[in-house]
Amino acid sequence: YNGLDRVEVLGWLDMACDELASVIGDVRPDDWTRPALVDGVERDALTLARDGVHEGAHHLRDVQRVLNTVRGQPG
Repeated sequence: YNGLDRVEVLGWLDMACDELASVIGDVRPDDWTRPALVDGVERDALTLARDGVHEGAHHLRDVQRVLNTVRGQPG
């Protein structure tokens, strides 16, 4: 992403977050336990949703840490 426009990348991130929220919002209660194979490992829909949300939050914390560093702020 270093060579891409930061506003464009942030737009993609925003769009991906909206899409994930939409998909999670459309899951029916009985479907959260449905299994799926991911890299040969069976995982349920709830685990996949948790992992997706966790990764997004993790990356946003990384962005905040970098912003703090370049702004000369702690943490």
